[in-house]
Amino acid sequence: MIHNLNVLSEKDLGKGIVGISVIQEVNINKVNEVNYSITTSPSKSLPFSVSSSNTTIIKYDNNKIQALKNGTAKIYVDLKIGSQIMRMESKVNVTNLINSSTDIAITGITLDKTNISLNEKETSQLTVSLSPSNHTMSKIVTWKSSNTSVAIVDSNGKVTAVSEGTAIITGTSVNGKNARCTVTVKKKQVVVSEAEVIKNFGLTKKDGYIVGFKLGTSVADVKKLLSSNPNVKLSSFKDASGKEISSGIISTNMKFTLTINQKQYNYVVVVKGDVNGDGLIYATDYVRIKNHIMGKKKLEGAYLKAADINNDNNIYATDYVRIKNYIMGKGKIEQK
Repeated sequence: MIHNLNVLSEKDLGKGIVGISVIQEVNINKVNEVNYSITTSPSKSLPFSVSSSNTTIIKYDNNKIQALKNGTAKIYVDLKIGSQIMRMESKVNVTNLINSSTDIAITGITLDKTNISLNEKETSQLTVSLSPSNHTMSKIVTWKSSNTSVAIVDSNGKVTAVSEGTAIITGTSVNGKNARCTVTVKKKQVVVSEAEVIKNFGLTKKDGYIVGFKLGTSVADVKKLLSSNPNVKLSSFKDASGKEISSGIISTNMKFTLTINQKQYNYVVVVKGDVNGDGLIYATDYVRIKNHIMGKKKLEGAYLKAADINNDNNIYATDYVRIKNYIMGKGKIEQK
């Protein structure tokens, strides 16, 4: 847009600033007419005249420039104020003019997709169809994204998802016909394996049982640990009776469920040495092992795993002795 502002003499206008604004250059391609805007200042309508430098190429009529043949010409806008004439001009380039008697114009444009859902960094190709199929205009389509921070599109209609959100991709023909596709971008989900998750938590899985929690760790800290991975959801955490809990200390036969890659995995906690499931290691624990060895009361499930202190898959006096030494401060019990 170019402007011409003049302060006229008091003789011609009195005091005041007046002006006129027009588009500096107009390109008419593959169409027969375009809108042409003329703005005067002050906003009150002022009389002006419009003329063409070459009426065989272009002419002006009712806020439109009509193209008559290919070439370059000028539109003059004259504003007469008093004894002065203020003139502004626009250069007009006419190319690929449609001949209504021989050329067939594009009347419609469609895309093969109107909605796309992508994860971040994924791509999708849009294919365009121009109608009628026997049109004689250029097949070039201009592509544009309404939000390039969400999705971008190249000159061939290939859409690339950038970040979470929604964007509208528009394809426009050379004569201004357009079609749109809404692109919804989701955050890319990182696929992790169960083994990787368990390892990252510093735990070990054995036959569906989980070992590795430090003796005396609070349930709240364990839940915080299990919820620390953005790709993993802690779905439940229950005590030995099946009651959902959020406090206390970690103990043998507690149960929790993790959702990894939309699949649920169930685990049973084993704390080595905690044979009675109170989260501690006392005489009651080695008494239970002794009774198991003597056949008085057999241990099962997680409690049997907790009694296998040396991890040899058997319960012998060596396990009993190791718990006794731990209580007396003579040894350690590793949670592995």
